[in-house]
Amino acid sequence: MGWRWIAPFVFATQILCAVDPYLYCEKRWGELEWQGMTFRRYSLRAEGFPREKLYQLLVKNFDGSHTETFFYRANNRGHLILEPIKEIEDGAYAICPVKRGERLTFIMRSEDKEEHIIADVVPFPIETKSKKGVKVHLELMGNLGEEFLLTAEGFLPGEEIQVSCYYNDSIIGLHPAIDEKGKLRAVITLPEDSEGTATLIVHRNAEEIVLSFDWGAPALKLVGACCLEVK
Repeated sequence: MGWRWIAPFVFATQILCAVDPYLYCEKRWGELEWQGMTFRRYSLRAEGFPREKLYQLLVKNFDGSHTETFFYRANNRGHLILEPIKEIEDGAYAICPVKRGERLTFIMRSEDKEEHIIADVVPFPIETKSKKGVKVHLELMGNLGEEFLLTAEGFLPGEEIQVSCYYNDSIIGLHPAIDEKGKLRAVITLPEDSEGTATLIVHRNAEEIVLSFDWGAPALKLVGACCLEVK
């Protein structure tokens, strides 16, 4: 799952003031279609970095693998500026194909390797939102497509719910606790030696929330690409 460069595009910038070094991933409007794949566009914004300090951008995939990419140096305003690259004059894009529900983590590592500033994004999320405002997300975790992190928000604090995951002719029952902020977090693990489409159902007094997703080998298919602005 390598990164590549393509021709640059022009995007607007956004300023966010921060006292400590701060890195965030900003989604750009619109999508690109190229060679049959959907590219979702993002920019990395950096604020408050120590003047003249050198950083390298690392990209971490959901399976824990890292890719070392470009070097940046902080200017007088604390913004990170791409170090000159002979092959690139006007900026470029780093491209990474991704799976549905896969999280990409962007890490700015200082030259002394003692400081790490992190931002992340899930370009193609597995998610749904109910009519009553409950948001349910699944994040791909298992290298075989067998494990997913379930997160949800919008419940009543301490609300009792039941979560069921149906796959093939089997069912996994979960009873995750809702915290004081109306959120839950749980891990769903499916058999490693099988595959297919599973259905997650969240039962609560007010409604039933349904979310279908692929697991096993189908979950590991590439569905698009992250198009990250390098500038």
